[in-house]
Amino acid sequence: MTATDDRRRRIEHALVGCAVGDLLGGPYENRRPPPAGWQALAYASPSPRWSDDTQQSLVLVDDVLRHGALDARRVMERFVAMRDEASAPAARFGLHRGTGRGFRAAVDAFAERGVAAPMPGRAGNGAAMRVVAVAVALGPGAGSVAQIEALSRSTHDEPLALDAARAVVEAAWALQDGVRGDDVLGCVVDRLPPGVVRDTLAGAVAAEDPFALFADAADRAAGCRLEHGPGGGHALAGPLSAIVLAARAPTLHVAVRDAVRLGGDTDSTAAIAGALRGVVDDVDTLPAALLAFPGVETLRRWGAPQLPSLDEWWALERRLSARADAPGRMRG
Repeated sequence: MTATDDRRRRIEHALVGCAVGDLLGGPYENRRPPPAGWQALAYASPSPRWSDDTQQSLVLVDDVLRHGALDARRVMERFVAMRDEASAPAARFGLHRGTGRGFRAAVDAFAERGVAAPMPGRAGNGAAMRVVAVAVALGPGAGSVAQIEALSRSTHDEPLALDAARAVVEAAWALQDGVRGDDVLGCVVDRLPPGVVRDTLAGAVAAEDPFALFADAADRAAGCRLEHGPGGGHALAGPLSAIVLAARAPTLHVAVRDAVRLGGDTDSTAAIAGALRGVVDDVDTLPAALLAFPGVETLRRWGAPQLPSLDEWWALERRLSARADAPGRMRG
């Protein structure tokens, strides 16, 4: 296998891992988490489909595969096109549920003025949820960090959100380099700039319960007690929990399962954990029931090195979105 083939295989498996986590976590998002015995084999929705986590990951990867680099302006223009393809009701963005208010506001501002104008103080997980596969596509290095950060600033220009996205990127590169277990956390800490995200992740290495540590850190940063704990949508919660799960879990399946069990923003936390494990795990080891999900099965048929173009992704997205929407799946 050539280096290019290996890179595309890792990209493909990261995308499949992201989609599996997204699909499994969706029915439990900000609801009661599944019981402790839940094994991620039963799906709670009659119409499984991925959300913005997978959708945006695909757009970023496609930009790199088409152009050899990630360009924030080009991607924002694609997000505007997604907005313009939206159908009623107005809260629907693009083709899927799940986009947050801050993301939509940033895209609206870009469409109107041609410059990024993210909402201030949005320390969410939106920048972190989409970066694993594109980090693999770009490869490690300061130039890649700068490209990813430029896009992150376009929608989530807040220090905690930016550093959480950087942490996920560094975790992907550490796993790709063969680092495993808590050594992944050490690598990420060593590569992060000084700040709250770095200190919080450093404390998790020796913590008896790192997930409680993340929940407390998110509460302190928000200035209030957040409802959804370590799997929630705050930058200090879900993304850091996903890194720990991906580093310590024996398989992709276990990482995704345990991410959903945390509760909170289950689709994003599980999507990050699944994408990270996909960097190193063969997705064919997943249970057949998960690989047969609409979308996941289609992704797998496009094996490396023939990843589809964005036009093909959109054809798939339209087929998935044609399924009946379950009520109550949108976030505000």
